[in-house]
Amino acid sequence: MAAEITVLGAETQMGGLTESLARFRKHHIEVGDALLNISGVGTVTGEPVDKDTPRPPQKLQAYPKALHHSNGSAIVVEDPKREKEAKALGFRDEPYPPVRVVTSTPALDKKELLDRNTALQSQLTQQADLLEKLQAQLTELQKGKG
Repeated sequence: MAAEITVLGAETQMGGLTESLARFRKHHIEVGDALLNISGVGTVTGEPVDKDTPRPPQKLQAYPKALHHSNGSAIVVEDPKREKEAKALGFRDEPYPPVRVVTSTPALDKKELLDRNTALQSQLTQQADLLEKLQAQLTELQKGKG
């Protein structure tokens, strides 16, 4: 059962998902900035200002910084001295990738090996069939020319 849908007055020049996401981000940045201005958070004086006042640029800060250890723990350092001490204890800037341990049994290893062997045998059979077909075509071409 088919249904017919007619849309009148729809916009025909649409930018699709990219344009939609760009408008979405721009809208939320504008609303967020206005709310922060009204509340006074991050303003120059710390007092509420007009919602349309431009936000002060954010300064890049090196600290606080999170450092990661191979045992999975992480700490936050506040200054270069503490960072140096933590790095001497084995911490680093990037987290370590999680370790995956896969346990196996001889029966599981044997099954995986048999499955792999079966797959390879199948590939060999397919390749042999293809070679036979190509050889037959070559023989036919040679008979036609000879």
